Amino acid sequence: MFILTRFLSLLMFINVSVGKDLDKTPPKRLINGQNEELFDFPSLASLSKRRIGAWFHYCSAVLVSPTKLVTAAHCVRNKKIINVRVSLGMVNLFGPPNEFEQVLRVDKFDMHDGSYITNDIAVITMATPAKLNKNVKVVVLAEKDSNYVRENCTISGWGRELM
Repeated sequence: MFILTRFLSLLMFINVSVGKDLDKTPPKRLINGQNEELFDFPSLASLSKRRIGAWFHYCSAVLVSPTKLVTAAHCVRNKKIINVRVSLGMVNLFGPPNEFEQVLRVDKFDMHDGSYITNDIAVITMATPAKLNKNVKVVVLAEKDSNYVRENCTISGWGRELM
C-alpha cells in the first residue's frame, strides 16, 4: 500500500504541475495531437533514441532540476546512455529547431528496483545542466500538503509516434 501511495503521489505531481503555475487557468484540451500554445509546458522534455543513424522521439520526461529529469522506467530500461538524448525547449518534434531548443547528453539513469509495473519511475542525470530561460524551466511543484482530489489536471507529453 505504501508503494502504491508513493507512486500515485508522484503521478499527481507530474500530472498536476508539469511546467504550469498552479494558479493559472488550465489550457484548452488537446485532441488528436493538435498543438497547444508555444512553450506552454517549459519543463517538458523529449527523449530520443538513435536508430539507423537518426534520432527518433520515443518518450517524454519532466525537468525537475537543471540536471535531473523524471520519466517512466520503461523509457530507459535496457537503453544504452550513448543512444539516448534529451531535448528541451522544443515546440515541434518534426519542425526545425528553435532558438531555445537544447539537446543534452545523458550521464546516467537511476531506476526504482521494484517490480516493473508498480514502480515504473526513473531519474535521468544529464551530463551538463540545462540553460534555464522563459521557455526551459524546472517544473512547478505542488505544496507538500496540497489536495487535488476531484480537481481537473493537465497531462502533457509528446504522445507516441507510430512507425
